[in-house]
Amino acid sequence: RDVPALTALFERDYVSCHRDLHQGVAGSASQDDWRVALGPVDFEAVVHDVQSTKGQSSVRLLTCVRVDDQAACPEGVLVGYVLYELREKGPPRRRQRFCELVNIVVREDVRGGGAGRRLFDALCADLAGDGGRGTAGDTDLRLYVAEKNLGPLSWYERLGFQKSGWQSEHLGSSEV
Repeated sequence: RDVPALTALFERDYVSCHRDLHQGVAGSASQDDWRVALGPVDFEAVVHDVQSTKGQSSVRLLTCVRVDDQAACPEGVLVGYVLYELREKGPPRRRQRFCELVNIVVREDVRGGGAGRRLFDALCADLAGDGGRGTAGDTDLRLYVAEKNLGPLSWYERLGFQKSGWQSEHLGSSEV
């Protein structure tokens, strides 16, 4: 897995997207401020963990690359990824298992071509099998989407997600 390509995709198509989305509210916030607010990802550590555990750790990373050659995005180039974590909480007899979808990121210039759906379907297949830790069909899938992030919000709703509440983040003195 290409750590620099994952990092670049995260910075360009996730962090910068959120920064642009909230430009009027937190316009003075830097890229670093946004990275901290959104939760930085150490892709080197993630890739090492995934490779050393042969994909069986609680942190999971699936990638999607271009399989046909196009001028904007040549064959073999990373077009997206899904990062998720299998988590548990609660007492042993009432253990709650869930999957937190950290993010699905797809290059802006290839969105709408099915990469995001393929990544989501692969995540679901992982959860239905061994990834659900023997709880096939029993794993709760959770994610957080910015209320103003209308494109991804409607995409997740089309996938069957339902709104269950709102959480605010603070970036400096601004609530986003």
